[in-house]
Amino acid sequence: MDDPAQCLTDMSTHHSRALTVLFAASLFCGVGILWDSPGAATDSVDLQQVMRLYAQDLAALTDDAQALLLFTTRLGPALDLKDSVAILTSKPKTSEQESPMSNATETRKHALRFTKDLTVWRLTLGLLEAAETDPASLERFVRGADSQQAWLTGAEPRPLFTEAWHLARLLASVSAPQSGNAEVSSGYRDFAEAVDRASIRFTGSMDSWLAISEREGAEGVLARLRGIGGASSEADRAAFSVRYFHERLHPVLNAHLVARAIRAEADAERQAQEQWSRLRTLRDSLREQRGLARLCGTWQWTIHNHQNHGEHKMVMVFPPAGSQPGAGPRPAKTVVLGDTVYLRWEFDRGIVQEDSLLFSGEGQRLEGTFVNSGGAWGGIAAKRTVPCTESAPSAPTRGGDSTRTPRPGRSTPR
Repeated sequence: MDDPAQCLTDMSTHHSRALTVLFAASLFCGVGILWDSPGAATDSVDLQQVMRLYAQDLAALTDDAQALLLFTTRLGPALDLKDSVAILTSKPKTSEQESPMSNATETRKHALRFTKDLTVWRLTLGLLEAAETDPASLERFVRGADSQQAWLTGAEPRPLFTEAWHLARLLASVSAPQSGNAEVSSGYRDFAEAVDRASIRFTGSMDSWLAISEREGAEGVLARLRGIGGASSEADRAAFSVRYFHERLHPVLNAHLVARAIRAEADAERQAQEQWSRLRTLRDSLREQRGLARLCGTWQWTIHNHQNHGEHKMVMVFPPAGSQPGAGPRPAKTVVLGDTVYLRWEFDRGIVQEDSLLFSGEGQRLEGTFVNSGGAWGGIAAKRTVPCTESAPSAPTRGGDSTRTPRPGRSTPR
């Protein structure tokens, strides 16, 4: 957002609770993070509704098995992810035909990640609400969800969520002084003035209170306060440190917590949307992977150009799925559906070629035709000479001719 003032106005309207939130909004806007406009995508609205509908179920999760059970029984059906649910709940088949269970590992990974992302999303919303309410609410929320946080971050890094939770745990670990301690002697005023004179910045440097809290935790902050504050007794300094923490440091640190929770919430929502998109297109993606696996290997490619009756022979290598792109030519698009193969090639000078092929010979041969925008057309016959190996080149390569296909008027008979 170009206008920080407008950003603050919008943020304070969205979270109109307290000055703390407005300060958090300024932190949020200052780092240049943009909000997605509400309702920009109907998928986002639907996903948020499901997350809120099953908030209690998400709050009860503490391990992967529970998460997968929730996905297969409630989340998957509610979001019309029937393909994923079917793969995860199908029993292995004894026949040689491909079973949905052959895709269970990949499906399980995405379903588990999706459920965890929804859980993190719910946690960050709850953390944000608790931080904007009062210290007691924050303390209760952190205490109740600490074990779930450990499960969510144990197997994969979630830096934004981890940073927010670390600060929340620090704030929740220092209980507010009892109301009976509000009226204290002038000793506290002397203590607070001594700490203020130490000129330790709240944020923005390696020796600021925020940096100290992140490095040393709450006990490190309180120890620093006790060491600064005057010649009072040890018991008084301990009590004064807690009061100073809540009166002076807590509002600033809590504002940073709100800002971090906002970032973590946006990140969790984005990741949940991405995982849901993968699950929605899972069947097509798995079908594509199976097709590419059938094409993988080294092929002797023979092309006959009917435009000038030239014939070219070349070696084509299709790499295993997931290989990194190489320097050789590669199809701009590859579609394998059953025994049908479609390849689209894009060459220099804007020439586009389309190959339409069929598997034969128990998948060891390809036969079909090609046509390109340069006017060439003809037949293609191919034979697999080397099976697919993990060490195969990372892009389709060729041997023999200097061009992948005959260009009009440039074919060389073989």
